Amino acid sequence: GQIFPKGTTLAAVAVCEGRAVVSSDVLTDPRVVWPPELRARVEAAPFRALLAVPILVGDDPVGAVGVADRAGRVFGEQDVHIAQAFADLAAVALENERLYQSHARTRREGQEIRVVAKDLTARLSVEAVGERIVESLLALFEIVSTGLRLLAPDGSLVAIAWGGRSGSVILRGHVLAPGEGIAARAIAQGRPVWTPDVTADPAIVLREDMRRRDTLAGHRAALACPSARADSRDRRPPSGSPSS
Repeated sequence: GQIFPKGTTLAAVAVCEGRAVVSSDVLTDPRVVWPPELRARVEAAPFRALLAVPILVGDDPVGAVGVADRAGRVFGEQDVHIAQAFADLAAVALENERLYQSHARTRREGQEIRVVAKDLTARLSVEAVGERIVESLLALFEIVSTGLRLLAPDGSLVAIAWGGRSGSVILRGHVLAPGEGIAARAIAQGRPVWTPDVTADPAIVLREDMRRRDTLAGHRAALACPSARADSRDRRPPSGSPSS
């Protein structure tokens, strides 16, 4: 679980160059950058000779395999071949895991969409469907908060359902004035709107109390998607917006 800062250690050299690299003493190797705390740790250890091989998935580096020995050892071509073989195996395993997780997520998304679609045809209340949508979004996106607002005739946005950290502070019926919040921007533009920091984005209008609430709740990245009735998409603005 130890994290090496970006650009440090011989592994970073291997990843940057996209090939195997060797060093008989990484402490005297000018290619290697060492933060003071890591350098002190290496100085106290006898293992300073290092072979590093990048793990490549396609052409993209995703990590590195490292082999260490006592200072002065010179790793040969056979050593590089062996380390490269293990790096290739690691790349296959990592790609298989990525594909498995992607497939599993797609399957979960399909299951959740079917459940919500079933609720929509069961003549449930708007609030009940909203709660189901919010629960599904929290699970699928693995996020801290999500909510659903509906557009009122005066242009304000009324909270129908909210979950996660904000569930206890943004209650049903909470109103955002016309033009406020990322959801209003998504509705005005008729498309999904995303920001890496909703509290600092100058394009998003937020009251100070909402800005403080988002800051305290740890909300930064945010995504809002407008929704509309199928028979009204070409004639009127979207009617609501889920946001997360």
